[in-house]
Amino acid sequence: TRKRLDGALTAEVQGLSVQRVVVSGEPAEGILAYAKNHAVDLIMMPTHGYGTFRSLLIGSVTAKVLHDAVCPVWTAAHTAEHTGEQRPRHIPKSMICCVDGGPQSVQQMQWAAEFSNQFGAQLQLLHVVPPVADWGALIGDRQLQEEERDIARKRVAALCAAARVVAPLQVEVGHVAEVVAAKVVEENADLLIIGRGQMGATLGRLRTHAYEIIQ
Repeated sequence: TRKRLDGALTAEVQGLSVQRVVVSGEPAEGILAYAKNHAVDLIMMPTHGYGTFRSLLIGSVTAKVLHDAVCPVWTAAHTAEHTGEQRPRHIPKSMICCVDGGPQSVQQMQWAAEFSNQFGAQLQLLHVVPPVADWGALIGDRQLQEEERDIARKRVAALCAAARVVAPLQVEVGHVAEVVAAKVVEENADLLIIGRGQMGATLGRLRTHAYEIIQ
């Protein structure tokens, strides 16, 4: 295994300082332990589509690391669909930070702002408000929806002020994963930043919306 690792991705990481490590044990636990013991700032890994998570294009190892890691995790969506394909190599210039509007969003926005500044990238903030009704054709429903959107906008704007983050904020209405995915395409974003969220919050915990967003 070490010989295979030493010969892997040599051209891709040429010019970088690289340490190649092999550990024994359950893969996710090994990754998490290594990251903790070495104060890792960022874990990067693909979303393999094996086993139970095949339909979500996310592997069980990635799922556990996403859920349990204390540091941010950068995962490349749909890598199984791009096997052998040359993808453009460029520094991300457009980032979207999707926030659920809870108090934990402050730290998430601060991290996103600092990270985007390091790349000189444009950062946009996105918050999704769920529909007040499945059938929003009634005037009362539309008015209530706009009121909910306005309340959410003010709440997230207050969090931005608390975080001292200055970035465009968009508040959209709809199903979370669908709206987020559509906005990424619309803005031609290079990177999407999401948080784990809180149980019962708009974005929910990782197991509710994050898998769907990645898919």
